[in-house]
Amino acid sequence: MEEVNAQLGGVNARLVRMAVAEEEAGEHALAGDVRGLREQVEASAAGLEAAYGDGSV
Repeated sequence: MEEVNAQLGGVNARLVRMAVAEEEAGEHALAGDVRGLREQVEASAAGLEAAYGDGSV
């Protein structure tokens, strides 16, 4: 989770820079970073699901 938080901070910083600069190359790099982060979060969620079940009560 710490790594995810750190990456989200990086994504936020890039969004702020993009709002100022609006670079097309930056947009593509950011999109790739977001895709990678989404994959990591999905893998973490799958791991939690496998470890703790579906969470239904």
